[in-house]
Amino acid sequence: MSGTIRFPFRLAPSGHVATAAYGTDQEINDAIAAIVLTDIGERPLSPGFGVTDPVGLAIGDVAIDADIQSALTTYGFDDVTITDTTLTPEPGGRAAVHVEWERDEPEVDPLEEEEDDE
Repeated sequence: MSGTIRFPFRLAPSGHVATAAYGTDQEINDAIAAIVLTDIGERPLSPGFGVTDPVGLAIGDVAIDADIQSALTTYGFDDVTITDTTLTPEPGGRAAVHVEWERDEPEVDPLEEEEDDE
């Protein structure tokens, strides 16, 4: 396998399981989708995974941002920061959740920079 299994699960046109390459924006977007659609406590083996309000009634609330950030950090995306969440009502009583995020700048070791200059 060349990455993580896509969320939601699907098959690629080749018939193989669709994957998102490690470290890509798609892998992060899939992880955020899984977090937002999961209620905390819903996964018995990962009871802290998810958000307290997966229905989205409090999207844009600091608590939801914190839930998403906490899950990302706990499950391997500690270089990603949630910057905003918005909820857009859609026809039929549905809603779209948009989560904005950015990658943190990697910390550069000043000693490594000096070695590169030589």
